[in-house]
Amino acid sequence: MTHLLSLTNAADKAAVMELNLERIDKAMVFSVDTSPRILSSRLPNMGTSLTTVSGTAYFVYLGLLTALAQPKFVEFFVTAQGLGGQTAEVGFFSSLAAPNKTNQSLTKLVSTGGVDALTATGVKRNTSAFAIDIPAGTHLWAGLRIAMATSQPTISALTADFSQGRILLTGGAGVLTGAGPFAGTIIAQGAYVNSALAPDLRATLD
Repeated sequence: MTHLLSLTNAADKAAVMELNLERIDKAMVFSVDTSPRILSSRLPNMGTSLTTVSGTAYFVYLGLLTALAQPKFVEFFVTAQGLGGQTAEVGFFSSLAAPNKTNQSLTKLVSTGGVDALTATGVKRNTSAFAIDIPAGTHLWAGLRIAMATSQPTISALTADFSQGRILLTGGAGVLTGAGPFAGTIIAQGAYVNSALAPDLRATLD
């Protein structure tokens, strides 16, 4: 293989440099390697928690799939239990574009109202595994909506989105088992604060 330093022709050098820049550009694309067991947001979890708002749907961007994926569970961690009769849904959703500082419409891929009891703390997930093939090229989101009868649970949370749209909210959303689509709104964030913005939702493959 000819090394760049051995090239004397200016056109050859330029061609090699252009190829290297193209490789760098491709490497910078935010994509998801589906070989790990867990797909999660690149936003930080700084040890904060969020008390969820009844009827609000939270959507967390997990990335652009580079290969077909078969995520089975949406997982999150309850730090303070909710009370009363439980209504809750989780699911996976897609958007036409990556986060881009604007609101987006989210299309349901799969969802369920069968969620572990939120009247106790700990790791929670859908009670039965999803069985769905999600193709490469999908902008994948995890979604959660809770509407407990008495009080809502507090959940380990993500921070520092800086209004980029990697977290979207739908206030007063219908159940996530509905047809959708769901209108996701970016979170306006002003000065930097270590504040909880949305539940830390993750996809697991087992």
